[in-house]
Amino acid sequence: MSAVLRRGVNARRASRNGEAPGRKPRSVFSLPALVMYSLFVIYPTVATIYYSFTNWNGLGNHWHFVGLANFRAVLASSLERTALGNTVEATVGIVIGANLLGLILAVLLQRSSRLNYVLRLLWFLPAALPSIVAGYIWTFLYSPQGPLDAIWHFFDPSGIPPGFIGDPHQALASVAAIAIWQSSGYAMVILLAGLKAIDPQLHEAATIDGASPWQRFRRVTLPLLRPAFTVSIVLSTVSGLLLFDAVVATTDGGPGYATETLATQLYKQAFLFNDFGFGMAMGVLIALLVLIVTGVLLFTLNRNEARS
Repeated sequence: MSAVLRRGVNARRASRNGEAPGRKPRSVFSLPALVMYSLFVIYPTVATIYYSFTNWNGLGNHWHFVGLANFRAVLASSLERTALGNTVEATVGIVIGANLLGLILAVLLQRSSRLNYVLRLLWFLPAALPSIVAGYIWTFLYSPQGPLDAIWHFFDPSGIPPGFIGDPHQALASVAAIAIWQSSGYAMVILLAGLKAIDPQLHEAATIDGASPWQRFRRVTLPLLRPAFTVSIVLSTVSGLLLFDAVVATTDGGPGYATETLATQLYKQAFLFNDFGFGMAMGVLIALLVLIVTGVLLFTLNRNEARS
């Protein structure tokens, strides 16, 4: 009798937990995902932090703990400071360019029509391309005697075309333009979703009150797009701070160190110069930089959104 009662109690507990009697708990089904996450995320993260305190060269089994020496070397390196400056400059350009272009496209293409559906798809296609592929496409476009060079000569036959990725003063902007071209598609989709969520009655009420189209856009549309801008700005900021593929495909950090970024320096130090300890220290510092910047952005944008 007691066994029957125990089975009844267990069945009721299982039903309260959303589990069928006699079946394995739902948590069992999360084990494969947990194992994969631990193997490909947690373990590499812990290993990166561990090796950042060593002088491991990435090949042998012998290394020594060097404490904070790698971190001091990264912070003292003039090349890493140049890479940091390039990364910040490119990130600012990418955030402003991608979100401004995404906003313009979202406003122009917000009406539902077959033509707008096609144009949305065409502009989002670059976002679906691997970044390395986009970099190679633009390497061809930027090349001497390439399409952009031909267009320049068509409008100014006697003029000297821009050097693009071959000019140290234009290379970083040319690489950032590739990231803007890709990121603006994501920004367009995010901001378009924000525009669709705005109640049309708000615009109708503003029109009745005599507001002009610009006033409606400034006083109604932009404030209500702040949640969408928060997501878009954070994503484009992370994209800029981790800029790598477009640089490798076009300039590989050149001319000189004009387009060297933190991500390209991490790759070169670890995999080309076999200084994994230094490279892992850079990886830890880049991760901290991304966390701090995105945290400050989220805090600031959410606070401004709450105030409005």
